[in-house]
Formats: sequence, C-alpha cells, structure tokens
Amino acid sequence: MSASELGEAMTQSFHNKSGFTLTEMAMVMLLVGILASLGMSFINAKMSQTSYTVTKQRMQMIKDTMISYLRVNGKLPCPDWIVSGDFTGKEVSSSGTCSNSSYGIVPYVTLGLAREQIIDGWGNFFSYRIDTTIQPGKTTPFWTSVGTYVNNDKNESSIGSLTIKSTTTSSSNTASNVVVVLLSHGPNSAGAYSLKATRNTLPDATNNPDESTNTTFSSTFYIDRPFSDNSAATGGAFDDIIGYMTVADLVGPLIGEGTVKSSLANRTTLDTQVSRIKNALFYFASVDQATVDRNCSTATGYLVWSANTAMSQDQKVVPTTPNGYYYTATPNGNGKTDPSTEPTWPTVVGSQVTDNNVIWTCAQHYRHRLPAGATYSPAAGTENGLYDAGGGLPYSVLTALTSTDITDPWGHNIYYSVNANVASAVQTSNNSGLYFGAAGTSGIAYRLISLGPNGTLDTVTTGGWLSANCSSDDICYNVTIGDLVSTIANAGVKMDSSACP
Repeated sequence: MSASELGEAMTQSFHNKSGFTLTEMAMVMLLVGILASLGMSFINAKMSQTSYTVTKQRMQMIKDTMISYLRVNGKLPCPDWIVSGDFTGKEVSSSGTCSNSSYGIVPYVTLGLAREQIIDGWGNFFSYRIDTTIQPGKTTPFWTSVGTYVNNDKNESSIGSLTIKSTTTSSSNTASNVVVVLLSHGPNSAGAYSLKATRNTLPDATNNPDESTNTTFSSTFYIDRPFSDNSAATGGAFDDIIGYMTVADLVGPLIGEGTVKSSLANRTTLDTQVSRIKNALFYFASVDQATVDRNCSTATGYLVWSANTAMSQDQKVVPTTPNGYYYTATPNGNGKTDPSTEPTWPTVVGSQVTDNNVIWTCAQHYRHRLPAGATYSPAAGTENGLYDAGGGLPYSVLTALTSTDITDPWGHNIYYSVNANVASAVQTSNNSGLYFGAAGTSGIAYRLISLGPNGTLDTVTTGGWLSANCSSDDICYNVTIGDLVSTIANAGVKMDSSACP
C-alpha cells in the first residue's frame, strides 16, 4: 500500500468513529469517580493532619507559656471560666482557689496569648485542668497561690496530685505528680467548649468512658491513649489529644537555667549550713565549762567535808558549799581534819591548803555544756533558757554565726532543741553536763530541725522535741551526747571521766 492509500484509509477510519460507546463512557465515569474519591480522601487526610499538627503546636506553645508565667509570677494561673455567659480570657479565682473544680479553658489574657492560640485544630477551646494540692498548714492550693512557689522547694515532686492513665479502668498510672492537663477533644469535639462558650454534647459515659473521664471537672486522673474509631475497644472509641506537665516538666527548665534550685541543691546547701552550726556548737561546748554545783555521794567515792574526820590518801571531798572544785587529800599523822573549822578553799587548780593533819590539793571538774535555746520567733539570738523545746539558735554566742546562718534554704529559721541535762549553766545533778561516763553518754544532746520545703513544722512534738519522730517533710539532725563528748575529748579537751571524778 502506498503512502497516499494508507493516509486515505486512516481518514476514513476516523470518520467512522463519530463518538464514545456507552461502555466507554461508563468506564470514563468510573475512572473519574475513583480519582475524585482518592482526591477527596487525600484532601481529608491532609486537612486532618493539618488540624492535628496545629493542635500539637499550640498545645506546646501553651506549655512553654506556662513555664514563663511560673518564672515571672511564682505561681500558675487558674482556668478561665464562664462569667456572665462568656469566657473573659482571665483566670477566675479567689485567693488562689480556682472556680469550677479547677477545670475550664486556658486563660489566654492572663498568659498574654491571643485568643486563637488556645483554639485547637477543630475550632474549639482547649480544656485546662490545674492541680489543687493543699499542703499541711495551708488553706489554698500550692500552685495557684501567690508566693507559695517562690517560698518552697521548687522541685518538690510530691506537689502534684493529678495522674494520667491508659484507660479509665486501669489500676496503674502512666504518669504521676501531674500539675497541668491540657485537652483537645479531637475531631468529634465531644465535651469541648465552643467559641460561643457553650459546651458540645458530652461523650456517652457508658460507651465512651475514657472520653467521658476527660470531660469530668473533678476527676483526679485523665486518659491518654492512641486514636481508635473502634467503639468496642476498651474505653470506647477515642480521639482526644492530651498534653500534661509534671512537676519536673514545669521546673526542670527553670532549674537548668539557674532560676531556681533543685531539691538536691537545696538539701546540699542545708547540709553545709548545718555542718557549720554543728562546728559552732562544738566549739562552744569545748571552751564553755559548766559551774558544777553538786555533792557527790560516798557511793561514788566523794565526801562532803566534815570536821575531825580521818582522811585516806587521795580521798576526794567537796566543800560544804560547792564551788565547782573538788579537793584531794594527803594525810599526815592521824590524817584528821580540823576539829571545828572548814578551811578556806583555794580555787586555783593545783594549789593547796592545810587542814589540821590533811593537805588538800585543788582539782577541777571538767564538765562542759551546750548553750540553751533562744527565742525562735522573732529570732533573739541569745540564750533564753529553752530546753527540749521549740527554741531558736543562740547565734550571738556561737562563734562565726550570724542571723543569716540560722535560716534554711527555704527561708525559715532552723529550730534548736537541746537536752537540759547538758545545757544548764549551773548543774545540780551528779550526772549532768558533758562528760565521760555511762549515765552521761546516753540520749540526744541536741536536735536541729529544718521545716523543709513546705515551711511548716509537721513533726508532732507534744511528747517532747528530742524524742519526737521526724516527719517526712521536716529535716532533722540529731547529735548524741556520746558523739559530742567523744569529739570534744578527741580534740584534746579535758573532760571528767565519771560522774564524780
């Protein structure tokens, strides 16, 4: 076939095809439908992904803003709640106590955010729940009360009572010590607050218990689990998106930047401070000797001087009027004391006095003492006769200590409780004072108590300050009589070795 004949045949064939057959048209429409369906699925998926991404980004921005607010204000804001039919953007509280069980929406005006920044990807407000922990001795929640955060341990992990679970019926937590919960109620928006300050239909508590839990104002736990459209799944279908902040999440960045100290740093600071106080008390006890005012009994080898009495070699006596010294006998002849007159006793160690047929050599009791407690509040700093009580440290009589040395890292004075038996300036008991001997080495010499992070004395002291069990929040340091006298003696300081040396 020539070229011209081939071209004519093709032209004729073309003229014979005047349109698509019904079958061809059906195929074309089917293809168009499939492509359109795929396109819409792609568009819907893309839109859903965009909504999810926007939600997560805004949630993270709110978290960052919470940390900044805490840094500046020393507290977290209460949720915004409906006032006169609408949200105001401001926290709603009374002296740190939040409205509506501390559940509402993010207070964007209080935080310095724009309104659209607290709206999730599906056009609803984020729900916001704040911890309501009230510490012992306080009347308002810790995290939302002005000043409590800056005056307490900034890393106290127990100050966060909310928890996160994987499902409502779970007996275990996936996160504890939670302070802040942010909630997007997802694509179905069940239970979310709309921009008109009205609440969307709540999820069914029977068929969707997990989503229902996340809409409960007073719940102490919230659910965080993967998306599921299976209504038969444990906890029901679920599309909520949750963001939460534990104590560590909130204060970790502040600790890292040095704005606040961690509890470990505060405890290290306190330990160093207490070590300095102990050294000052040790020095006081080493150089300060009690005025011993006692009559040792014959059972312990002592006699009270009496007239016309025979003395044995090295017999020890004390004057009829104790003066803080004792005297050792060196007998001559019959070794008897003066028939009627008591000698004038010397008070210089090693000096002697003749008493008829006895020569007495002056010796000294080496009894030491601790200072008595001072008034705690206001801190007087001087001895005020307080024993086994809630006294303060008498810093003015302690070498190298000032009023700033008796304040713990949380801003509260340290308590000082001392055993009266080892702190009285005039000791009337044979067993009183700091000395070596079975009776004198038992028990606590003194106790130092820091109020700890919450600034409240939680230790129950009704049965005695020295014997009370230290509470979990208070921090107690005990020094025993035995440890103290050993330290003094090891330093080369003279000390009595028995009740009546």
